[in-house]
Amino acid sequence: MSKQFVGINVNYRTNDSIVDIDESKGVVKKVFFQPKPHLDDAWLENYKKFQCLYDCVPEVYEVDLNHIKMEYINGVDIGKWINLNNYNITNINFVISEIMHIMNTFAEYSYQNNMFFYHHDLN
Repeated sequence: MSKQFVGINVNYRTNDSIVDIDESKGVVKKVFFQPKPHLDDAWLENYKKFQCLYDCVPEVYEVDLNHIKMEYINGVDIGKWINLNNYNITNINFVISEIMHIMNTFAEYSYQNNMFFYHHDLN
């Protein structure tokens, strides 16, 4: 997430959705401007299977082609975190290492299941 909030509801717009964060409940809901037909029961089943194996993505509570409701993880997005840490090369290397680790889990899961799996909201 690109914002930090303490116990409040926040609603904002991205390029493809309206995002509603309810930090007190630990939930974020995205309502998409255009339907996402790939978000079906098979997608959710694969997502939950991936999450059980690797535990590096937020829990998804409900999903359909028009919205997704998932666990809200409080924090600062990668770009802001690097900026807050004054572009320290050690910190940048740590972030790159973590991103590569997560990307590797996607590749491993995709290979093992003969499919392409990727969670694009990694910031």
